[in-house]
Amino acid sequence: MQFSKTAIALLLGCIVLLGPMMDVVHSFELSKAAACAEVAAGAGAAGLSGAVPIVKALITCSEYKATKTNVQDPTDLFLLIGNFVQKVMRKPSCVSDAVLSAQKVLASHVDKLFAAKCFN
Repeated sequence: MQFSKTAIALLLGCIVLLGPMMDVVHSFELSKAAACAEVAAGAGAAGLSGAVPIVKALITCSEYKATKTNVQDPTDLFLLIGNFVQKVMRKPSCVSDAVLSAQKVLASHVDKLFAAKCFN
């Protein structure tokens, strides 16, 4: 099999560029990555299921009333979200309650991520 000079140059270039990364590759543990991905997926699922009640509580707490309920394009949606965020930010106690609620939902998952040493 014959290689062109270009193919050999590309191969040598890849070796030179990727050589320093080989230590990272050798220290990568697939089982640890899988465990961390599983915990992260659980945290994501918990966060998504907890988001709806938290947003509903924010709406109630901030007494938000949408001026336009018929969203027809992305601009309308972002204006609606922006108005909601402005209204919520005027009531710091609402934001504090929402953060505490999110903490309650996610705390056990964050603890599991640290226990599995996913951040090393």
